[in-house]
Amino acid sequence: MKRIFTLTLVLFSMLLHSQTKQIEVDLEESVVDLGFNTDGSFYIVDGKKPKMIILYKGNRILRFSNDLSKKDQDIKPDIKFEVEASSPTGETFKISESKMSRGNLFSGYNFSDHYLVQEGVMSQLVKRKEVKSKIKSKVSFLTDKYSFYLGNEKKGLDLKSKGKVEVIRMNNNNLEKDFFTLQLPNDLISFGEEVIVELAALKKDSFILALKDMNEDLNKSVYNLVEYNFDMEFISSTSVNVNLEGKCFMASNNGAGRMSKNVSTGVTVLTKGAISNVHYTEEGFYIYGVFTDKKKKINSTTIPKGFYIHKFDKEGKLLWKENKLVDKGNLFNDKQFGPNIDLDLYESKDRVALSFTLSLKKGSSVFYEFNKENGTILQEGVTENVKYTYEFKSVGGKYELFYTLKEDSFKKKKLDGTSLYAMYTNSEFKNYVSNLEVDKKEVTFVSSITPEQITLIHYDNQTCRVVQFKN
Repeated sequence: MKRIFTLTLVLFSMLLHSQTKQIEVDLEESVVDLGFNTDGSFYIVDGKKPKMIILYKGNRILRFSNDLSKKDQDIKPDIKFEVEASSPTGETFKISESKMSRGNLFSGYNFSDHYLVQEGVMSQLVKRKEVKSKIKSKVSFLTDKYSFYLGNEKKGLDLKSKGKVEVIRMNNNNLEKDFFTLQLPNDLISFGEEVIVELAALKKDSFILALKDMNEDLNKSVYNLVEYNFDMEFISSTSVNVNLEGKCFMASNNGAGRMSKNVSTGVTVLTKGAISNVHYTEEGFYIYGVFTDKKKKINSTTIPKGFYIHKFDKEGKLLWKENKLVDKGNLFNDKQFGPNIDLDLYESKDRVALSFTLSLKKGSSVFYEFNKENGTILQEGVTENVKYTYEFKSVGGKYELFYTLKEDSFKKKKLDGTSLYAMYTNSEFKNYVSNLEVDKKEVTFVSSITPEQITLIHYDNQTCRVVQFKN
């Protein structure tokens, strides 16, 4: 008999009179993975939960539009699979066969043998060596028409010796490959010999690379943002500086750089790129991260002292900045390991927010909201006694942190960082999560925030519900 989540009378009344929407998702087995697309649509992988921590076996992919309507065709590949990547529209997927992996798990570096799936049709096998033998890939991304692999011969990109970025563009339909060398602007800036190459934004018809570098003292950084169309034709570039005025950059789990965990030793590390991230919007972009007061190696334990967020327009003109010292004792300013600082940026129509979830001895979640026009801090908040747990959902390297709260109403409820922040900003969301009754099974909550809405997916081993709240 199918179990259902129990709604209290208070919760039922709230849903009845609010502007929330919800659907029940019919599962054959369990939710083993999910993802949100840039337009607010999402997918859920239905499959067999792992007996070991890093392995799951997907049977089918269920797809939903941003209004919660289900897309007609489920994707049912001929193999037990894991999702490595999806296109921004959620129409194309890169999947790999579920099997055990040894050594390190890499976040964002998916170069295993894989298949492409479009309109339910699975391609021939794309072998890892076909890419790795051509270039040392640093960046890969997927659109509905093409798969892209970008890299160069050395560990980093050497601007001073006119280093090159090589590109393999593979047609998703026939797997034919085209090879390009990107035209780099002559006025790119760096402090040393090599810069870090990352994907900053993926648009409908173009992409933006971030070529970034930090000085030796780790208190100044430069972002070279270069845009190309999908035929590798140069569109535009801008360079901006972020200076911390006496402080030093500190790495965090902010979505940039590369995170890896050694399965044998349990050690998790970050690369240098994780000291800052860039977030693109229609009107410009933000660069943000964490700082400390003394230069330390990227993966050493450090005491975070505050954060920075700088907003620029499309041409690179600084609109406002905040280098904020944070004084919250052991809720923020305690010796910390960079991978255990979960940092996210969220947008609403008139606000932008930074949310920090820190896996300290006590555990805390701290957030700040800013006026998007002038950077004024509108509010800040903190939740104490936040306990974290790691979750590795894919051999491809999806690394996630989930959190539990000690309050009675949150027992057996495991929330991602976005759900924690959503409870600060949306009272309907908080009431829903806190009033949802659960029995012996632990329930997982995963959310996505757009300027228009908050989409919450919560599930246990047998049941899944999606609820949408107006933002």
